[in-house]
This record gives sequence, C-alpha cells and structure tokens, in this order.
Amino acid sequence: EMGGSEALAVAGAATALLHDLSGLVWGEWHAYLDAARLGCHSLVTTLSQSYLADRAERFGESLFREPRLFEQRAYMPQGGADPTTIAKALRTSMYFRALPPPPLAEVPRAASTESQCVFVEQWHSSKHDLPSSQRALAPDRTAGGASSPAEPATAEPATAGPLPEGATPLEGATPLELARRLGLELGGKGRDYGLRAGELEHQAARSARAAPAWPEPVTPRLSLSWMPSGRSPLPPGKHHLYVFVHGFHGNALDLRGFRNQLALLLPDKSCARFLMSSSNEDFTATSSFEEMGENLANEVRAFLRSESLDQSAARVSFVCHSFGSIIARAALRKPQLEALLPRLHTYISLSGPHLGMLYTSNMLVELGVWGLRKWKNAQCLTELSLKDAKQPTDTFLYTLSKGDMLARFTNVLLVSSAEDRYVPHHSARLQLCPEAMHDPRFGTAFVSMVHNILSPLQCSNLVHVDVSFLPLISTKLVHQLDQAIGRKAHIDFLEQQAFLQMFVQMYLSYLV
Repeated sequence: EMGGSEALAVAGAATALLHDLSGLVWGEWHAYLDAARLGCHSLVTTLSQSYLADRAERFGESLFREPRLFEQRAYMPQGGADPTTIAKALRTSMYFRALPPPPLAEVPRAASTESQCVFVEQWHSSKHDLPSSQRALAPDRTAGGASSPAEPATAEPATAGPLPEGATPLEGATPLELARRLGLELGGKGRDYGLRAGELEHQAARSARAAPAWPEPVTPRLSLSWMPSGRSPLPPGKHHLYVFVHGFHGNALDLRGFRNQLALLLPDKSCARFLMSSSNEDFTATSSFEEMGENLANEVRAFLRSESLDQSAARVSFVCHSFGSIIARAALRKPQLEALLPRLHTYISLSGPHLGMLYTSNMLVELGVWGLRKWKNAQCLTELSLKDAKQPTDTFLYTLSKGDMLARFTNVLLVSSAEDRYVPHHSARLQLCPEAMHDPRFGTAFVSMVHNILSPLQCSNLVHVDVSFLPLISTKLVHQLDQAIGRKAHIDFLEQQAFLQMFVQMYLSYLV
C-alpha cells in the first residue's frame, strides 16, 4: 500500500499527463475543424453546383417559352399553348414520368414528376429585336392591317393555328415534341438554366430603342453563412432591397417561402436586404388602396433609414401577391418613394388583380366580394369592382392606370394561373378579354386601363408566366372545396414548395 505522499505524487503525475494529453487533443481537434471547414467549403460548392444544374435541367422539362411580338402583349394567348393542356399531356407522357428523381427531395412526393409545376412563358419583343433563331417562332400576327399597341380596342386577339397535318394528339408526347408541335421553346436542356441570354446579337438594337437588355444568365449558388460571397452585379458597398407585399387578409410571413428560396440561391447574399411588409396587416379588409399605398410607402422609407440604405440601395425590387400588387403600385406614386424610381429593378406580380374583379366566372367569389362590401365596408373591394365612383373613368383603378409606375421597372413579370379563380385570369395577366369588348358600361374604361398600363412598358422586359400547379390528392373536404372555388391555386403561389423552388431558380436572373 502507498502512503499518502506517494498517492499524491501519482495523482499529480496522472493529472499532468492528462493535461498534456488534453492539450494535444485540443490542438488536433481545432486543426481538424479548420481542415473540415476548408473542405466543407469546397465540398458544398462542388455538390451544390451539380445539384442545382440537375434540378434546372429537370425544371426545364416543364418550362415552355413563346416569343411574342410586343404588339401582342394586350391579348390572351389562344389555342393549345396553355399550361393546363400541356400539363395534362406531360403527365401522361412515359418519358416525363420516367425522368430520374432529383438528387435530394424534402418530401417523398417531391421526387415525382407529377408534382412538378408546368410553366408557359410569353416574353415580348419587337420582330427586329428577337434573336435570329427565334424570329421564326414569333408569327407576325399584326400583319394585314392590325392596329398598333396604342389602339388595342380595335384589334382582335390572335389565335394559334391548328397542329401540323398528321400530328398525333398531345397526350403522351415528350416535352420536346410538345414544344415543337405548339411552336414553343423548351426551357431546359443546354439553355444555361433556361435563359436565352446565349444569343445576344439583338441587344444593340434594343439599346438603340432605350429598351433594357434581357438579363444575363445567373448561376444560383448554395452556400453557408460563413462562406465568401459570389460575384455581385452591384458596385462594392451597394445593396439590393427586396420588398415583399402580402395580399388580402395576409401578413408579413405570407411570402417567406419566396424570400427563403431567394436567399438560398442568390450568388451574393451579402448585398441583399429584405423587407417583409407588415404595415397593412390590419387594413386590407377595410382601407382603400390609396391608404394602404401610403402605409407601404412610409414603411419602405422608414426601413431605408433604419438600415442606412438611402444611398446604398442601388436596386429595389418588389415581389407582390394578390392585393399587394396594387398596393405596391399605389405606393410608388407617393412622394416618399420618388427617390427610388430610378433604382426600380424588378416587379413580380403573383396573381394580382390589376384590372379589378370584372368579368369573373366564379359566382361564389362574386357573392363573397358583395357580402364583404356590404357588411364589412371593405373599400378596397369596392375599388376592385370599379364601383367607387359614378363614372368608371373616375374610379381608383382607372386613375392608377394613368399615372402608373410599372414602366420605371427594368423587368415586369406577371405570374398567373388559370386554376386560380379568385382573381380573373385576364386581370392577373393585364390583358383584354372578350367580355370587355361587349360591355357598354365598363368596357371602354377596361380597354383604356390595359392601354394605359401596357403602352409605356415597351422600355421594360415584359414577361407573362402562366402556371399549372400539381394536382390535388387530398381527400379532405375542405381541400376539395378550396380546389373547386379556385382558392387552392391562389394560395399555392405562397405555399407550394414545388412552385417556389422552380420559379426562383428559373427566373433568378431577373432578381439579381
């Protein structure tokens, strides 16, 4: 047995040995963490590039593009080139259904091609401005005496011609076959994330007309917060402010899914600043658009000051859902935001009722609007019905159209869905409809609003995106009711991850 002094000596030696060992382990552990951090940067960069490229190619299988003449911007597309028809055909295609699943999926159903949205995009340009390989795809439907865009009321909507003789039905066709039969472009393979910026010979002509160049292709970049940022299109010290505006009975978190996808994919995350508007959360059911526009303008101004962005905000973009699309347009007319007008970059409208709620085919929505107007005194709903003045030309929406600020944006993207029956399809697309041509009371004002808003946009990149969402599989009565009345598609712009992932990635170039 050891004595007390010997035991203390052994304990002291053991403690010293453990101390030395822990020092070695601590140093090795931190060396390992430093190496892992460097390796993680390289690993995340390599894997994310491959993952995003694979995802973009898959998204491109259900993104169809139609180059249209600028003179056609006021007319709804006719014929088979609509997302509902194409989606039905794609989801019966053995080729499309057999596409390999994405490398990663948040939920099992996301791996199925049946859950993938279908986009049909129309982008507008003059015949001379179209790239040479796409001029043949844009039929000159204004030939033969059609009126100019300054007089949309006298021109008839263009209709797509029949399929070529001997063509087989669309059902079951591959995406490439569908694109060829319908005279469209397929938005994926070999397209640099689906963008058309590979052919730039038309840019000089656009510049001569003061029209902005189509956005350069942008590679999305997944990275962790401590990784260095990618290349920014802005000068050092400058920022891009993104303002997200919710709709009727909405709140600041409605567009968080869009914001999160954007924050994940931006090449330079350090220059991005996000404002999730909350100033109208308590007012969309009662106030007028003029009042809500004032609230938003004050909120944006206060945010610029609190974040010291008065001078550093080089670009300002708006992402708006439903009523928020009109609130943002109203806010941009306010003197508080006058200094921002030269810096406006991209305006994205997700099913915004720009032309009001006229000519809707949804009787349930009409009844609901009537009830809210009568019992809740919802002034904004009265304005959407063009009943806030005796004469249609004195209403708020008509007045807004005459001094609209959309033309100050470089890019204007109008996103809609025929499945959304809350907002009339033509209103979300800012286009004419047959009912207006035969309406003696509101028809003339309606056509004038379309003209007032669209005519100045010849100096902007105007893009229509029509969406077909994934079909409903729920057996719950409330979900089936939402589908029946058209509410599901209206909310899918906010909540459906398949749409948010595809839209943000495929249209990222408009957002940087």
